[in-house]
Amino acid sequence: MTGHAHTYSPLLNITKIALALQGATIGHNIEYQASLPSTMQLAATLATQRATRSGMLVVAEEQTAGIGRMRRSWEAPYAQALLVSLIL
Repeated sequence: MTGHAHTYSPLLNITKIALALQGATIGHNIEYQASLPSTMQLAATLATQRATRSGMLVVAEEQTAGIGRMRRSWEAPYAQALLVSLIL
């Protein structure tokens, strides 16, 4: 995060989404954070843990330090994009 404090009101109803996807192959588990440096960075960490199952989603409403193709910066301000990384 960029050093200044944010107050977030979640736009996504993660509880409702998680209930709808319970038992699904993809999305059965959701790791939600209002703001993350990078969804992929957290997904890579979670993927190394034994308890993490394939199909888990990492979701954020703001991304502050993501890296895209060709090492391009991939940032998204709060509530301006759907930010998801899928662990397979």
